[in-house]
Amino acid sequence: MTKISSIAVKHEQNGDWHVFTSPELPGLCVAATDMQTAYTDVGPSIEKLILLNHALHVTATARVHTKIFSRVRPVRFQLMVC
Repeated sequence: MTKISSIAVKHEQNGDWHVFTSPELPGLCVAATDMQTAYTDVGPSIEKLILLNHALHVTATARVHTKIFSRVRPVRFQLMVC
C-alpha cells in the first residue's frame, strides 16, 4: 500500500547561507552557500530523517521545479510512503 502526503519546507537566507527547514518535520535543516545545492539536498535529507526517526522508507519529491522554487513560498515536498 502506498500513502501520499506532503510537507512544507521554508527557505531563509542567513548571510551567504541558504537554509531550508520545516516546522512539520522537526530536525530538518539543510544549508549550503549555493541555493541550488541546498535545494537539491532537501529531498534526500527528508528521506533519511524520516527513515532514522520513524523507520519508514519514503520518497520525497519537490512539487516545484528548481527553476521557479525561489518564487514559491513555502515549497511543498510530496512524500510517498511504501
